[in-house]
Amino acid sequence: MKKLLVVLLALGLIAAFGATVASAADVKFSGQWYAVGVYEDNRLLNHKDVSNSQAFVWTRTRVQTVFQVAEGLSFTTRFDAFERQWGSVNRSSSNTEDKSNSGKVNSVNLTLQENIEMEYGFVTFKTAIGQFDIGYQAADEWGTVFADTPGSRPRLKYQSAFGPVILGAIWEKVFEADTVRLNATTNPNGRSGLVDADADNYMLYGVYNWKGGAAGLLYK
Repeated sequence: MKKLLVVLLALGLIAAFGATVASAADVKFSGQWYAVGVYEDNRLLNHKDVSNSQAFVWTRTRVQTVFQVAEGLSFTTRFDAFERQWGSVNRSSSNTEDKSNSGKVNSVNLTLQENIEMEYGFVTFKTAIGQFDIGYQAADEWGTVFADTPGSRPRLKYQSAFGPVILGAIWEKVFEADTVRLNATTNPNGRSGLVDADADNYMLYGVYNWKGGAAGLLYK
């Protein structure tokens, strides 16, 4: 009997490890890397005798992963690395390279983004009534890229399709004052010393799709 229990336990462990490997293998990676060189001359349209040019190179490495946990359930992460100008120094170290503080938080100012900054971390849950996205997601992006200022915020997003029409709603957390009391200059609502003086965004949107195009409206 004891040998039988040992065998069953061993088979159970094999099955458990096998299931873990199978689920971990269902991961999709994507990303991008680019470097941009910029040269500008006389941006402020000053008199040509005034030297007003600048030249620099900046770069970014981006990696996104999607973990497919189960049918209709996934977890998405994204991080950016080395998102900075080439040769930039720490803001607190004048024009000299401060190797001792590279990528660390200085006691006075934050250094430039030199290492890894997490952007996304959200769960996607598809149900019969629509799709839910919960966690840190893309924010301040809508429609075309024109006039967008991409970023990420914690939000709860729901959307559902009704034929060619997509309807959705978003609750987005901008600032939480329950655990931090800040003055009016740092509180987006401009209210000083008030606990629960939060800043939230509420959005409703609709998109109509047709062959070759789409149009939509978002109210925030």
